Amino acid sequence: MPAGSLPIRYLGVPLCTKKLSLQNCEPLIQQVKSRFTSWSVKTLSFAGRLLLIKTVIAGITSFWSSAFILPKACIARINSLCGYFLWKGTLEGHHSARVAWSEVTKPKESGGLGIRDLLSWNKAVCLKFIWLLFFRQGSIWVAWFHTEILRGDISNFWTVKPNQSMSWMARKLLKMRDSIYPWIHLRVGNGTRTRFWTDNWSPYGNLTNYLNATATSHLGIPWKASLASLHTNNAWALPPARSDNQVNASIYSIWTERNSRLHKITFRSVESLIKQIDQQIRNKISSLRPSQPRLSSSLMQLWLSTA
Repeated sequence: MPAGSLPIRYLGVPLCTKKLSLQNCEPLIQQVKSRFTSWSVKTLSFAGRLLLIKTVIAGITSFWSSAFILPKACIARINSLCGYFLWKGTLEGHHSARVAWSEVTKPKESGGLGIRDLLSWNKAVCLKFIWLLFFRQGSIWVAWFHTEILRGDISNFWTVKPNQSMSWMARKLLKMRDSIYPWIHLRVGNGTRTRFWTDNWSPYGNLTNYLNATATSHLGIPWKASLASLHTNNAWALPPARSDNQVNASIYSIWTERNSRLHKITFRSVESLIKQIDQQIRNKISSLRPSQPRLSSSLMQLWLSTA
């Protein structure tokens, strides 16, 4: 058997390792054209042409959309062919649309003709691919994506960064995370596989955004901490919002500021007091470095993560 090379056609669609080009989609465009130029559609009324687009053409494009992310140039070309055929019944000559295609593809309730918007439909199918990652574990493609892209943990889908070593399809799906995040809620269970910060388990959605916790400040909770690690004996085991050193330094600074305002008639802003407290705690931690360097390093990291 001779060795082949990609792209090849399988079940009528091309198989390739890169992003589909307009040339790869030429068979689809020719299929659409053949339906519009067939002798059997020459006598169709406007209602008949509309029905043909909503059924036959929608079926052809759905088959391709269910397997690929179609290029925008291909979608624009098909929309143009549909517009020519809808208004004039032919693809020959120059045609001017009576109504914008964006209006035609609206639902009838919104003043359109109910034709499926191919761009929106293609995006919806892409979101279905993401749905498969979460709910269809038996697929070979899903198993490959879990292993190679997500490193064996589905929670990495919300945090992994796209890079050039990934396939174009994988990068495209990762860029669509924000669109599907509100629609995928995790069932917590025992909490071992649910991440506190990034998984959609709480009524507030992504807690990183809700609490405005940056990558360098996660309130003392590890970035990949699971719910199980933060909840024991039916109670939350969260780190305190403020350390004892910070509380003590705050009380002392407020007391000294009170005395200065009462007896010396001097005033300092809140920002300057916060800076003073921060510097006092850093100095205290740094004083431990000569005798206990490891403790000093861990305390400084903890302080910087909660500051």
